[in-house]
Amino acid sequence: MAFAPLDAWWRVLRFPGARVPVLYWTRLAFNLYVSALATILTLPERLIYWPLLRSRGKSSDWRLRTPAIVVLGYFRSGTTHLHYLLSCDQRNETPRWYQCLVPQGGPLSWAFARLFMVPFMSETRPMDDVAYGPEWPAEDDFANNIWTGTSVQVGRMIFTNDATFAHAQKFMTLSDLPPREYKLWRRTLWKFLYKITLSFKGKRLLLKSPSHTGHVHELLDLFDHQDTKFIYINREPGATLRSNISLIKRCETFQLEDPIDDASLQARMRDDYRLAIDRYIAERGSIPAGNLAEIRFEDLHADPLGVLKDAYQKLGLEFTDQFKESLTVYMSRVKDYTPATKESKESGVAVPAELEFMLKEFGHDKPKIAKVPLPKLPTGRLDDTRKNLRLALVLTIVPLIAIATWSLWSWSANLRQEWLVWPAGVLIGWSILWAVRKGSNSLGILAAIATFAVWLIVCFINTSTLSYRINPHPDHPVSLTEELIPQTLKQLFRLRMLFWGGLGLLTAYRFASRQRVHPLGDDRLR
Repeated sequence: MAFAPLDAWWRVLRFPGARVPVLYWTRLAFNLYVSALATILTLPERLIYWPLLRSRGKSSDWRLRTPAIVVLGYFRSGTTHLHYLLSCDQRNETPRWYQCLVPQGGPLSWAFARLFMVPFMSETRPMDDVAYGPEWPAEDDFANNIWTGTSVQVGRMIFTNDATFAHAQKFMTLSDLPPREYKLWRRTLWKFLYKITLSFKGKRLLLKSPSHTGHVHELLDLFDHQDTKFIYINREPGATLRSNISLIKRCETFQLEDPIDDASLQARMRDDYRLAIDRYIAERGSIPAGNLAEIRFEDLHADPLGVLKDAYQKLGLEFTDQFKESLTVYMSRVKDYTPATKESKESGVAVPAELEFMLKEFGHDKPKIAKVPLPKLPTGRLDDTRKNLRLALVLTIVPLIAIATWSLWSWSANLRQEWLVWPAGVLIGWSILWAVRKGSNSLGILAAIATFAVWLIVCFINTSTLSYRINPHPDHPVSLTEELIPQTLKQLFRLRMLFWGGLGLLTAYRFASRQRVHPLGDDRLR
């Protein structure tokens, strides 16, 4: 909730049982500080969007008339993997992290977040080392959580006490929510999805949030029944439960309360798991025929192309050659992925009696399918010679453009404009990444060096054109060694310049060192 508006924190801190011990006040204070900045930055767009969203919501009865595919499945059941695979289909469009982390904003806030998050956002998720980043597919449930706190995440990731968890758990099925909170959940989701679909241009909306496993009835009401497809993925329940416990324990450093004991955590996750699956089983019958496909995680891991082709056929969707090619490229990239935590049945949690029914219900009592090798990668990818040529052009042209633009802006405004070193770092780092399509640490260092060179040169130019625009001693020329260079270094090491310079260097490095920037399985130049 780091980018949540302060009104969302006001709601969350008033949840039943929500009390922040003194030990965690520092964490809360940091979040509230960042949230205050996010509130200010996004306030103009919130005010602009407010009348539009309100009028469009009322006129449509808070429903979306857009085709959609919804991934269902409990937490840690393989939903993220399936989400990434479906995102390879160019006909699908899905929320991105830069949107879900600032859901109350709009295009301007999202553009800023997309650039600002890169220096500080890891390329892997903290809980499992799965790839992610600002442009990667994200869970819309985080948008609800951040915008209004209407999410199960409050009881899973923020507070640990029983009262808050029980209240937040109501967002799993929505059945016991007070009418006011249900309305807030529904309208928050509608507003967010409406905003992001404004630019979809006829594409299908792709959604994935584990809590949607208990929202089938609500999603059918939110979308047009006949245009809403569901893919439910299930995983062996013992492995799913073990993974959820591991997830919560790994994220304890982000919580605002003391962790609960292992036995209580296991019981809590078991009951929550059972609640979600019972709800799904009770509601899946309301899905129109031909709009639901159920798959096993183990089968998807063994034969992703075959399983997805079969799922598309069940849903009446075309499995195109372009989709197959993108899947092949993406799967070739992640084939060496290893989970952050090694989970074994011997050291983990056996299938509790309350969850054993899932083994037969979802086919886990049947043998796994055989591993199917991936097809060969398609030809025509960007070769090293073209990469090196593009990189040389970028390193020659882009810094010169940054120097000229910054210098002219400073000269016309008669100000040094120190903050421009940050967009210069963005431009240089992004251009290098664009040239080679996949970053590295050495390219990141190269981008930082190029940004520093731009910073130093412009600082020298500004000293010449601003500090010495008028020669203080007309009788003899301005000295390079005694005046220009010392004054340049003095300006370079001012606190404000160091802040923006550090941000620019870090941004350039992080952009050019990114190895997982292309989530959709397509690294061809367009």
